Amino acid sequence: MPGQSKPSTSPRIAAIFFLDFASVVAFWMSVPLLTIILKDRGVSAGEIGIFAAMPWFGLLAVSPILPFLMRHLGLAWATLLGVLLGAVSLVLFAATASLPVWYVLYFLQGVALAIRWVAGDTWLNGVVTDAIRNRVVGILEMIMCTAVGAGPALLVVVGTDGNVGFPVAAAIEALSLVPLVLIWRSAPRLHDEQAGQATSDIPSFWSIPRLEPIAYLGLLMVGMVEASNVALLPLYGLSYGFSADISTTLSTALQVGALGGALGVATFAAKVDRRQVQLWAIGISAAMPFLMPLALRLSPGLQIPALWAVLMIWGAAQGVSFALAMVALGSRFSGLALARAVTLGMDSYTIGSLLGPVAIGKLVDQGGPDAHPLGLAVGTCAILAVATFAVLGTKERTQVRAD
Repeated sequence: MPGQSKPSTSPRIAAIFFLDFASVVAFWMSVPLLTIILKDRGVSAGEIGIFAAMPWFGLLAVSPILPFLMRHLGLAWATLLGVLLGAVSLVLFAATASLPVWYVLYFLQGVALAIRWVAGDTWLNGVVTDAIRNRVVGILEMIMCTAVGAGPALLVVVGTDGNVGFPVAAAIEALSLVPLVLIWRSAPRLHDEQAGQATSDIPSFWSIPRLEPIAYLGLLMVGMVEASNVALLPLYGLSYGFSADISTTLSTALQVGALGGALGVATFAAKVDRRQVQLWAIGISAAMPFLMPLALRLSPGLQIPALWAVLMIWGAAQGVSFALAMVALGSRFSGLALARAVTLGMDSYTIGSLLGPVAIGKLVDQGGPDAHPLGLAVGTCAILAVATFAVLGTKERTQVRAD
């Protein structure tokens, strides 16, 4: 009964936060670790880019069956499946050096990530109320930004030896089982959440993006930039002669900025025009890559601080864009429509995450390390152009209805 569940709402939210945090740290710790290991083996940037896309192929592949999986297994069992699949595949990376096997394991990492993502967001939206949704989503995105940055940062402590790094990542993944056990019995029942919704009132799967185009374009952009940077920024640093430790902190600087952006959303999301701010965030994301080569033209003592500053501002724009998109979806949709909206949001992010590393890796092979930021700038400018037209179109439709 609703009245009985209120006292346990905060502990349940906190448990979901910790579960998501541990899983995301483990996944993003493995991303630069794999990149550095493959680089040391002499694998080209182009092939590393293709390899980096494998989790996102896995995520897209499993996406169509996720609603069925959640409904028939239940959120708790589905989450357990995702955690175990992620932890076991991480351990297996250390058990073999076969690159074809690694492709399969990385694909399975994406499957595990998809299960945890949809289960976690569905579970959280079944717990929070509209009154606290903006704040909770903003806090969740802050936690996720911290987790994405903490993964690469841990490599500085653990080192880039796969025999150590992969088991440590698997152990961190396994930690998420603790909060899962604590909230196991309180998992929302999906068919109960959907009860009472008329099918005719639920937007169709493919009509949803037209209702929130800026949100989905923002998620596409964040996926493209984030996956490319976390996977390939270490190569960018190594190409300019930085140590492996310094190179891995480039991704951390990006996520520190994203954390600040998500904090801003948690604080001010209810007081701003979300679409206008989203457009500004995409614009800043398009401008920042042009400054990266300029930062490296400075004197040696200023290069790293300048590069970190650029990446932090870039990350802040990413954090704002992602968090605003999720707030927009949570505020606009509910029940089955929300489940569809979140799945499409995950797919938008994933498509960007697939295209980004592959395209940027190929560009780096052909044009050198500066092709990395400049390629992302071109891609983001294209998304900015489409987003601008979408905002203008929305204003025109609103004005027509008003007239």
